[in-house]
Amino acid sequence: MGYSSAPAGGKGPTRHGGTPARKGITLTLRHAPTGVSVTGTAQGPFTRAQLKTAKERLRRELWPRLEADVAAALRVPGR
Repeated sequence: MGYSSAPAGGKGPTRHGGTPARKGITLTLRHAPTGVSVTGTAQGPFTRAQLKTAKERLRRELWPRLEADVAAALRVPGR
């Protein structure tokens, strides 16, 4: 009976036995009725706490872009 130090997912153990750091994230916001979407990325590595704040920051940056793109797609005057 043999045991492997790497889990079935193929990622080896981390230095301190914790979860591996996330290398980067890509966040896509999509307006379903129009199909308009915007995408942003952030490069890591991130801890879980840093990942959460990076997602919040990306969401704050992408939301106005999505609103502007949807307004342009719907031809909303004054936007």
